[in-house]
Order: sequence, then C-alpha cells, then structure tokens
Amino acid sequence: MEARHVNGPRMAQCYPCPVRNQDGFTTATYAQRFIAISIDWIMCLAVSSRIPVSPSHGKALLPLALFFIEVFLLTALQSASAGQRIMRLKVISKDSGQTLSIQLVAVRTLLICLVLPPLLVVDKQGYHDRFCHSGVTRVATS
Repeated sequence: MEARHVNGPRMAQCYPCPVRNQDGFTTATYAQRFIAISIDWIMCLAVSSRIPVSPSHGKALLPLALFFIEVFLLTALQSASAGQRIMRLKVISKDSGQTLSIQLVAVRTLLICLVLPPLLVVDKQGYHDRFCHSGVTRVATS
C-alpha cells in the first residue's frame, strides 16, 4: 500500500510522517527499537566520559541523567530521540497518531530509564508505551 499523509496526497520525503497500513500505523520491530536505544545509550556514555565528575559526586548516574535529558528533550521536541531518528522511527500517540504531550513524554522516558518496562514486551509494545498509550512507528522512506 502506498504511504499517504493523513489529510493529503502521496507522502514525499518528509521525516515526520509515520507509515500507515490498513490497521493503523506500522509498528517498529523490537530490533529497530533496541538498536535505537543502544545508539542513544552509547552516545550518552561517550559524552559522560568526557565530563569531569568525581566518583563521590555521582559519576555512575551521569550517563543515565544524560540519557533521560537527551531522550526527553528530543522526544518532546521532535517525537524521536537521536537513535530513533537514525533508525527512522517516531513516537506517536496510539489514540490520535499525533505527538505525545510533554507530561506523557516525561513519564515514558522515566519508565524507559527504569529499564524493565522496555524489556517487557507484549504484542511488540513495551509496558512504557502501553502505560502512556504511545507507540514507536517506522517513518516512511522515499
């Protein structure tokens, strides 16, 4: 099926448009989401290794704090973290297909930082997405 804008003609090469199939949005695979979150984590580890913090002042939690900030800000502003953009994924509301509210992005990101919800997957959807009524979709390619 040809990818189309919700309210318009055939989609060109725009990033923000998720791919739709007959049943709604095409859900990203577990492998795509795992690669995206790994990219985000590796970037945060690389940045945190360059920040001079003594071990007694929370050096171990610095990558997690950077991860939360990066994922929260980019998801709130662009509907995708850096890793998700590289993998051409987008976070949307399952109810409306639109971007999530800032409050839901904060809760979703906090649940991701707890590690367990993204690992507990039911029907290609982690518990963090189930709780926030969100989903990660593939973005149309030209």
